[in-house]
Amino acid sequence: MKDVEAFSKSLQSQAGKTKVDTLTDVNGKLLAWYATLSANQVAVINKSSVVGSIAPDAPLRTKAKSSGVAKRALKTDKKAQPELQMFSTAPGKKPSGYAYDDKAGQGVTIYVLDEGFNLRHKEFTSSPGRKRWIFSKGASGENDPDGHGSCCASKALGSTVGVAPKADLVAVKLQLTSWSLLKAWQAVVLDVKQNRLQGKAVVSNSKASIAWSVDRDERWFRDALETLLKNLEALDVVVVSSSGNFGTQFEVSTYPSLFANRTPIIVTGAVDNNGLLAPFSQGGPLVTTTAPGVAVKCAAMSGASAYQAGKESTGTSFSTPAVAGLAAYFLSLDSLRPRLQVPGSVAMNVKALIQEHHYARVSGGPKVAWNAHTLLRN
Repeated sequence: MKDVEAFSKSLQSQAGKTKVDTLTDVNGKLLAWYATLSANQVAVINKSSVVGSIAPDAPLRTKAKSSGVAKRALKTDKKAQPELQMFSTAPGKKPSGYAYDDKAGQGVTIYVLDEGFNLRHKEFTSSPGRKRWIFSKGASGENDPDGHGSCCASKALGSTVGVAPKADLVAVKLQLTSWSLLKAWQAVVLDVKQNRLQGKAVVSNSKASIAWSVDRDERWFRDALETLLKNLEALDVVVVSSSGNFGTQFEVSTYPSLFANRTPIIVTGAVDNNGLLAPFSQGGPLVTTTAPGVAVKCAAMSGASAYQAGKESTGTSFSTPAVAGLAAYFLSLDSLRPRLQVPGSVAMNVKALIQEHHYARVSGGPKVAWNAHTLLRN
């Protein structure tokens, strides 16, 4: 411990106290340092017994956008988009609107990690849940540079296109760099603990998931990320992540989805509105379920009423937040509280519930998420 403290002071003296950042877990244990250093300083620091490895904070690359207890009322939106109707279409039935319990995610917080959000859109201003921001390292401004984050957030909890329209939103804005991504996950861990959201929170991670692929051989990043994910599991937070857009011939190859065999992450693939597996959707044993992710309708990057629905809203990035919305929906149902709210097992229980009720919509197709509204009412 003394060696770590001595190294921290030495690093601050070399880089400048205000230019050194740290990453810690939920208990305050130090996981990593961040500092701007010269090549000579890196060479010296790399010899320290305290340092496991040194890596640059390089930009991440992403192909996330596209590959190419009283009983409550059951609501039905007859005008809902086809991809939303699929979530409530029971086995053997035809789509007839989006049917859901009126709880609709109320009291549950969804954290969406992305590069920006247009929270002025009516999908957010018309939904009743609380909206707030978290800005990770290097991120600023209440805007959306490309529409990706706005689309994702609206599929989770938008007033007309979201699965859980009454859920609360925390828009976690980050930069696509290693450090900003890790600091975003750390911020979520600390926010859940500070606001006592254990058992009442879901994280949706799309673009930031696909950005970090298995060929990035930097173990420190994987170890730090896994620690933060296990912190979230211990805090009873559900994490939903995308399977990736590199094609059905490939298995999951990006983090944090690759941790699905070690933590209860819900890895989500994509289907079209008929239930056929999308040709870009990565598969393999780590995939938990699928949901619509082809030309979905969602909030645009600017304006209050514009929508996107085409190539720009196609990908596992957009099936993922919809399943995050489903997780929030299940967590909001009082009737499921005894089953789901087991301390230390909430994330695992929600994952098991989703897998219990998802089913294939076409012969030979993958299992697609279902809200089981005919079975799981309050």
